[in-house]
Amino acid sequence: DHLEDIQKAEALLKTFSTRVLCIERYREYSPNSQNKDSWIINCVKDLLHQQGFCVDCKEETQINFDKEYYPYVISMARNPQVIEKLSRWEKKGSVVINSTLSCMNCYRETQIEILRQNEINIPKTVVVDCNSKDLESIDWLKNREVWVKRGDFQTIEQIDVTNVCSIDEIYAVLQNYSSRGI
Repeated sequence: DHLEDIQKAEALLKTFSTRVLCIERYREYSPNSQNKDSWIINCVKDLLHQQGFCVDCKEETQINFDKEYYPYVISMARNPQVIEKLSRWEKKGSVVINSTLSCMNCYRETQIEILRQNEINIPKTVVVDCNSKDLESIDWLKNREVWVKRGDFQTIEQIDVTNVCSIDEIYAVLQNYSSRGI
């Protein structure tokens, strides 16, 4: 009921609108890059602080999506469940840098399809079921060095991106993926 109260409320709303959540990548999704990923998000957090933003920095497993909400998010998240929950925030109006769509488009099988649809040259690539038993029919795979990569999303274990030299080695990697539910 006072002009002063309205000004205080507007100032408070400005503070809320500058709240930013920096989501650190969970270590599982950052093999051999934990220090680099941590350094990157900390640099971003420091720069935002210098600009006057109120910044919370959390690992992707520490966010309570049912009780928290941030209008701005800088995300390094890779967990599919976290990406799904961030997507809901985007629908509510959150601005997410490293948007959920960009993360999902980086899932290897999706990325391959997007590159092909846009006529972007990529190395010879075949997507196979992990339980496939007919790789011998793909001539260019025989007796040649190739990369086998999990098709869903991020590298978690070293074998998720593996250089092999034979069909038998390909089958061994695919068996590992299948046993892990990939």
